[in-house]
Amino acid sequence: MKVEICVGSRCTMYGADHIIHSVEDLQESILNQMDTPKDFDLEVSLIKCMGRCKNGKHVSPVVIIDGEVMENTNSQEVMSKIIEKAKM
Repeated sequence: MKVEICVGSRCTMYGADHIIHSVEDLQESILNQMDTPKDFDLEVSLIKCMGRCKNGKHVSPVVIIDGEVMENTNSQEVMSKIIEKAKM
């Protein structure tokens, strides 16, 4: 699973740093404690601003999980999505 977290200034201002810490903690838990497939891999990438917020809409922070864009999200939503996909 690939998780990309935007670290542009707006996303960071609206909580991307909290999402990063939560996902890193969850990454350890998933790999050590949860029932996940043996071949499960969680790749976390910090990405530059994609410009999604440039049109004036409040979409920050932006996270992409396996190509699915999550806008105006938070740590809980991101972690829930990761756990849901990890159990598939």
